[in-house]
Amino acid sequence: MPGLSQTTTFHKGKCIGFRKKKKKKKKKKENKKKKKKKKKKKVISLLFLLFTVNTLLNVKLSETESGKYTSVVDLPGSILIVPQATLGGKAKGKRMQYHNNIGKEDGQKLYDSFVTHCEKELSSASKCAEAGAEVKHGTYGNRQVLKLDTNGPYTHLMEF
Repeated sequence: MPGLSQTTTFHKGKCIGFRKKKKKKKKKKENKKKKKKKKKKKVISLLFLLFTVNTLLNVKLSETESGKYTSVVDLPGSILIVPQATLGGKAKGKRMQYHNNIGKEDGQKLYDSFVTHCEKELSSASKCAEAGAEVKHGTYGNRQVLKLDTNGPYTHLMEF
């Protein structure tokens, strides 16, 4: 019968139903997937960045001679910031994948902002300013070699 689509169903000469074309459904599904990917793009706000800096500087990690734990700001102490993108990898089978890491340009901006805010917060703390505490940092995106002597078995990983 002319004018009818291929998705029209007939029984004994009568039209009993229509079905949507699968191609249209696929396009809708593809569009939904694209929208989800756009939503997944991580945007780090200034508020979150300030929270991260504040937590890093004020969390009590170091033990004093009296046995009390104290923060970097209260010691006072300097900070060394080393960017390591490879900490964001996940093991899949026998290989590492880094699909969820931030892009290089966005990572550079975030790292620069993080260092700047750490420097501001550390210099605004009176004890740190008097003691001459400073923020030392590596360069983002370059291979770096770090030789480290520590006093104790303490290494802290903070996830935000």
